[in-house]
Amino acid sequence: MFSPGARLASPPVGSHRPALTLDLIADVKAVRDGALRWLAESEIRRPDGGYHSMVDPGRGEYTSWYGGETSLVCTAGAVLALDRAGYTELALRSAEHICELAIEEHGAWRGALRAGRGSHYVVANHTLTAVLALLMAFERTGNTKFLEVAMAAASFVLDRMQREDGSICTEICVTRRRRFLARRGGPQETWSAHCIEGLVRLSEATGSARWRAGATRAADWLLRLQQADGSFPLEVPTRLSWLAAGRGWRGPFERTPADGRAHPAIQNYAIKGLLMLDRLPEARRTAEWLRQQLGANGLFHQFYFPDGRRSVEEDVMPTAHFGSLVLEYPELDIAPDMLADIAKGMCYARIENSGSRTTGALRGLPHHPRLGRRAYAWDTAFAFLFLQDLVDRARPPHTPE
Repeated sequence: MFSPGARLASPPVGSHRPALTLDLIADVKAVRDGALRWLAESEIRRPDGGYHSMVDPGRGEYTSWYGGETSLVCTAGAVLALDRAGYTELALRSAEHICELAIEEHGAWRGALRAGRGSHYVVANHTLTAVLALLMAFERTGNTKFLEVAMAAASFVLDRMQREDGSICTEICVTRRRRFLARRGGPQETWSAHCIEGLVRLSEATGSARWRAGATRAADWLLRLQQADGSFPLEVPTRLSWLAAGRGWRGPFERTPADGRAHPAIQNYAIKGLLMLDRLPEARRTAEWLRQQLGANGLFHQFYFPDGRRSVEEDVMPTAHFGSLVLEYPELDIAPDMLADIAKGMCYARIENSGSRTTGALRGLPHHPRLGRRAYAWDTAFAFLFLQDLVDRARPPHTPE
């Protein structure tokens, strides 16, 4: 059964110590414990250790991204959260589920990780998040299976999905019918940023320079796209995407050519990856841009446009991720004062007293016209990680450092 705070990691030396009111600290702990309880005990977690992406509290309907019965990236996020909470057995069972998603057939697809059980897609950034979870499992157990699956999956991304210019194709479809459209039918996306950390961590774990070289190539490509204000666009148009749009075709995922919009999750992954590759000035520029985008409810919005508009919906996961980065990397020069607002944003997004399916979870996209009420595993896992980081470091007001 649930027992909050079973094992909590100590904060890194030199991290920020934000001042929070006693009432906010109590609220943060309540949201943290509810999020962990939901991840560990609710039906968002399947008996096989895999996680659905989200649940609709009204319909009781569980769904997973990329058409699977489970979600690779949500399972990986849950592994990291459960391990941080000391739920090692649950975390390792979910890591086993990730291993079961590896394609074992001989040939070009061998070693790739499906985006979920039953999914026909391989998603690069989801794969490299899974690599982080598998490295954790390897560190905990010494079982080389976890490391071997991680290396095979990362090799697939570098060999089959990284382009000559260093960019990484976001997703490819295993079925031949949609493979061409999935790889080349739309603009290039900058989710390559999401892959850098996993590649660098794999390099550190194995001592092989191959993984860091792939990460460096991805970062070099990404930096060519950094805007004057420090942000990165979500999409980069290709000739084919413009031609397709000119014919009125919007592709299998209903995407249009790049419109200059930015997604906060891209910024966070870029910040993290650039820091790991010793590109501090560029990371600081992005962090300063993102700092200025926090909304009235203590959350980032899902999209930002060049003309200053923001999407209606907010986004919990990148907000929590940014909070953790501010805590972990004081060298970003982001004052910790905003962390209280982010903590309030997590409290704002929490689902309370809605039944066993969603109580304690967080709404991933508050105010989204269709998905705003749904509980998200991915966002809840990152909210837990941030709130635990915050509790580890927080001090009551007027307390000296």
